Amino acid sequence: MKNLRIILLISVSLFLTLSFISLKAPMNENFVKMEKIAQDTLKWVAPDSANDLINPYELNDKNMAEGLLLYKKLCRSCHGRNGDGQGVEAEDLETVTTDFTNPLFLEQTDGSMYWKISEGRKDMESFKERLNEEEIWLVVLYIKSFSEVSE
Repeated sequence: MKNLRIILLISVSLFLTLSFISLKAPMNENFVKMEKIAQDTLKWVAPDSANDLINPYELNDKNMAEGLLLYKKLCRSCHGRNGDGQGVEAEDLETVTTDFTNPLFLEQTDGSMYWKISEGRKDMESFKERLNEEEIWLVVLYIKSFSEVSE
């Protein structure tokens, strides 16, 4: 009977330990991912001259609808339906995909966002040849909405 209790105690302890580790692993992976995204966001800095650019388009239903169409066509596959960087193609990229729902995203200027979309880097292509200035600004309006809604 004593041996049975010891075996039962060891089994329960082992089960609880493994359960705790399995629950903690996804949290650690998410923390590491969030840390990587934050570091990457801090590394990709637009030149000071970009920060002076002002979006000439106002936030309204028409502009948001146009921005949404452009986003669906050109951005959603990597940045995701919800702008969280979890698009179907994001996993295959070397570059960390920006999470537009992260409040840190809004700490940059519209001009910085415009410059990044226009110039691109690594896996993210430059869109200055595919989109005109108005279209890039409309995408900026739209992608900002992901963080603004989540606040």
